[in-house]
Amino acid sequence: MKKLFFYIFIDMTGCIAVKAQQPITVESVKANSLYTVQDSVLIKTKDGSYISALVVKKREIKKPLPVILQYTIYARQSDINKVKLAADKDYVGIIAYT
Repeated sequence: MKKLFFYIFIDMTGCIAVKAQQPITVESVKANSLYTVQDSVLIKTKDGSYISALVVKKREIKKPLPVILQYTIYARQSDINKVKLAADKDYVGIIAYT
């Protein structure tokens, strides 16, 4: 019984000691040499207002690529994950914000 308790205790403490994975940030993706990140792109519309965009693509690819464009009014920390995923699948990932 003592051995069983010891193994359960070791197993539980091992699970508790596991750290949560750090979230991906724009800065961490910029630091990664695989991607080109433009996080302050301003697009002027016909009426003179601006749309802000986050653009990510693979650095090694120089040819024109198709684009996955997402448009939202909400800026979220997880947006970089979405455009990075698009870049990983050989697209240019763009999220535009009003």
